[in-house]
Amino acid sequence: MTPIGHLATSYVLSKSVSNKINTYFLIGSLWPDIDIIFIFSSHFNEYHRVLTHNIFFILVSSILIPLISRHLILKNIILFSLGGFLHLFLDSILDTNPSNGIGVTILYPLSFESFSPFNLLSGYVNDYTWSTPLKFMLSNLKTLFYEIPFIIVGVYIFYRNRL
Repeated sequence: MTPIGHLATSYVLSKSVSNKINTYFLIGSLWPDIDIIFIFSSHFNEYHRVLTHNIFFILVSSILIPLISRHLILKNIILFSLGGFLHLFLDSILDTNPSNGIGVTILYPLSFESFSPFNLLSGYVNDYTWSTPLKFMLSNLKTLFYEIPFIIVGVYIFYRNRL
């Protein structure tokens, strides 16, 4: 899933629970993709959805981020971790890059095994990897099929609340 898809999904889910958006939930839903800063590394493909896409990374980050921002309260920790777990779940069911396993390494560093309870995109697995980012993203346009409804609803809710 793209960062826009993650953001739209978390925004729609957040608005369905409360009229007030929580920044920690939105940041948490994007946080596992912080590893994108290494996209031009020759080893990026081996580590994407490994180092930052696991339970331990989410739990440690859920305490560190609110602590750094000086808003270390239980509500922020819980919302940040829920956003992160939403991200992990979505990436585990919408993965088309088999180069490091389908899904996420949810128990890393205890296990390198990829976790995917079911994969909605199993028929779209492709041969491109993040080593060729443009080809990889173009080959993954099919994944937008699952993101576009959340994006449309998110934009609708956003503009409806502004009127």
